[in-house]
Amino acid sequence: MAGLATRVRGKEHAGLNGTVVDTTGAPIQGAQIEFRSAAGVVVVGSDEKGHFRLEGTEAGGTLVLSFAGFATVSREIRAHTSAEIPQIVLVPAPGLQRIEVQGTSGDRIPAVPTSQYEIPAQEIELSGSMAVDDVLREVPGFSTFRRSSSLFANPTSQGISLRGVGASATSRSSVLLDGTPLNDPFGGWVYWARVPKQAIETMEVVNGGASDLYGGGALGGVVNLRTKTAEEAYATGEFSYGNMYTPDFSFSAGTPIGKWSLNGAGQAYQTNGYISVPPDQRGSVDTDLGSGILSGMLEASRRVGERGQFFVRTSGFGDSSKNGTPLQNNDTTIWEVDLGADWSSTEAGNFSARLYGSRELYHQTFSSIAPNRDSESLTDVQRNPSQQVGFVGTWSRLIEEKHKVSAGVEAMNVRGHSEEANYHLGVETALVDAGGRQPTFGVFAQDAFLFARGWLLTFGGRLDAWNNNSGYQMR
Repeated sequence: MAGLATRVRGKEHAGLNGTVVDTTGAPIQGAQIEFRSAAGVVVVGSDEKGHFRLEGTEAGGTLVLSFAGFATVSREIRAHTSAEIPQIVLVPAPGLQRIEVQGTSGDRIPAVPTSQYEIPAQEIELSGSMAVDDVLREVPGFSTFRRSSSLFANPTSQGISLRGVGASATSRSSVLLDGTPLNDPFGGWVYWARVPKQAIETMEVVNGGASDLYGGGALGGVVNLRTKTAEEAYATGEFSYGNMYTPDFSFSAGTPIGKWSLNGAGQAYQTNGYISVPPDQRGSVDTDLGSGILSGMLEASRRVGERGQFFVRTSGFGDSSKNGTPLQNNDTTIWEVDLGADWSSTEAGNFSARLYGSRELYHQTFSSIAPNRDSESLTDVQRNPSQQVGFVGTWSRLIEEKHKVSAGVEAMNVRGHSEEANYHLGVETALVDAGGRQPTFGVFAQDAFLFARGWLLTFGGRLDAWNNNSGYQMR
């Protein structure tokens, strides 16, 4: 448990012990406890059981408790108080709180000079939403190309927009999972259901241009989803059931094994849906708009020294949708493997590296419906396989409490393939087969200079190179 003790004349002052819980009585880990007195400010954090201890409080002062997503609590502590104080209950804040995101306790310079928000695990649970993108709609400036939830919307419409930039199916913002890109390599949209909701610890949102640190796709901003870690054994799950046969189940579990830890998570969702055509206009071809999603991930990580970590993660995702008639449907399958390493040093700074690769297959069919809606004929069949391999490496260091210096390199190679067959009255009339490769490479550097109290001057730059090659088109 973190703590700070004060000594006077060789004797340790008496202290305060307490516990921080939420309205359900569950302990809150990581709550910030400040004790403000004439001697200064002492800051500690609550442990996994919500406990904290403060030393050197005999002169009295003000006790302030805060945690993201909860209303701040203040209490006056009288002089010479030395006892176990009752449980302190934190009540959820009425709305999303804006907070300052800091890399480490000694890093008080933000990584980028933009608006930053964080949605903690407690806020995710209180949202009541089944999908990640529905939770993110609480963030000011966040929207998707279509208002429909990712649980049943066509995946090509799930482009992300931050602060009104990129309001189209092709995103102008990057979505990351523990620093690994989640954007579709073929079209730039996002499969939000790839990440089981119960696996997410926090959602971090950076509003504004951040391409100098996060790549050319981050013109509008960045969403980084951070998963849970197994510092101790845990298991959590959530199940719901709605009408139109709509079950949803999400779980996450993990356990430490020596220096290793294992984490697993999954989500399954299905709905029969409903017929979108009014009853007086329906025909025999009109069917329910049903959909189903299945996703899972398994991660093994290992501590390296006191301030390092290595992990390997594999994940799979599949979805299918029925789009209102027997011939209209779409489905997607994605497999991915991620390798990551993080290491920090007081002298050398913080290092992070990610290596990832994925394979995806997207398939969709279209049809022409007769005016009486009693028959349909196939018009178009699309099949889009794609693969990507990429690497991201970053370094940052705080210099003399005034300069936050960051630098990095990224590289990615994407191969896309599009097969499209056109039909007329059930007969194939044209076949278009096209594809190619796109390797990209980028380097960046930034210096955030705190040159005066409350003033931050940022210098940054980025150099990118890309090349479209091996392109072909056959009819």
